[in-house]
Amino acid sequence: MSSREPPNPDDPLNHYLEHLSASGKAKGTIEWVENGMARLDEYLSEVGKTYDEVNDNDCINFIDWLRDGTRTDRTVKNYCEAIRLFYGYYNTRGTYEVNPMEIAMEDVEIENDTSPYRRELSIDEMREGIQKIDRPRQFAVVILLLKTGMRSGEVCNLDLRDIHLRDPKVKQHLPDPRPVISDIPNSIFVSSNISAGDVVNGERRNDANKRKRDTIIPIDDELQRVLKYYIAARVPARSEANPLITIDTHPGKNGGVSIGDRLNTNAAHQTVKRFAEMNGWYEKGAGVNKNVTPHYCRHFFTTNMRSRTDDDVFVKFIRGDVGDDIIDNYTHNWGDKVRSTYLNHIYKLFDE
Repeated sequence: MSSREPPNPDDPLNHYLEHLSASGKAKGTIEWVENGMARLDEYLSEVGKTYDEVNDNDCINFIDWLRDGTRTDRTVKNYCEAIRLFYGYYNTRGTYEVNPMEIAMEDVEIENDTSPYRRELSIDEMREGIQKIDRPRQFAVVILLLKTGMRSGEVCNLDLRDIHLRDPKVKQHLPDPRPVISDIPNSIFVSSNISAGDVVNGERRNDANKRKRDTIIPIDDELQRVLKYYIAARVPARSEANPLITIDTHPGKNGGVSIGDRLNTNAAHQTVKRFAEMNGWYEKGAGVNKNVTPHYCRHFFTTNMRSRTDDDVFVKFIRGDVGDDIIDNYTHNWGDKVRSTYLNHIYKLFDE
């Protein structure tokens, strides 16, 4: 480490880019770093963090975020390598204590190939794996992810008011649903208007929803059973926003949160990781494209529903990927096109 004072510029990225230029780095190298850091800036704006607040878990979640699209492993690795060099510059000079991307890339192997997915689990294999779950929160999180294709942050941001169940026995334990789903029983409302740091329903949110438009997702019989079971066993929320999924483990094991707090994406990742480990679907260092993670659940939903419906636009509608005029056809014909298509094709995870 240099004996000089550690650099602590107001704009760490521009300072680093100026260093690269002064060191004679090629224009292509500087653009490569700029592209990688631009992706990191997008992610940090969603989670409400700055460069100096990023840890290795954030970097692992960032890698998962990068994969939540059409990027290949090669592209993901290029971005991460650029970010690793940025943090390496400040780490070796004493500005940052660690290089979080270095640590993350040791834990998550990113292969240089063009196929972002290699593990493919059949519905029968997933059905068998689910039988091993014995914790209500894990059960609810895994089934919600698998049955809806939601992102983990979207599951974390669900409040009880976003759930409308028809069963009168459970309705008495739920607040009135949002007006938009008050006449649509057995449905989930997923907002597109939540960013990290926003105060929604009276509570500051730590995670963002990345949807292009608000989405109402149908609830089939299996998910309805799971939600009824979970709501009956759920630890009461500490927040008046009444989050659907609450922390139920001893304080201190989920990043300083308390029992009854809203689930966060780190805790959601650990919840799915434990499920995967039970089934031999998670190995340290294997990478998120081989391990079963919240993003894999989204991939599982996408792959199976595309093959069952042969309707890519419908799947994009449920996933919240696009907001163009084609999607309006589904929005305006929700009952006929969305609910019927979903209920007729959603796979069964308990019985077949």
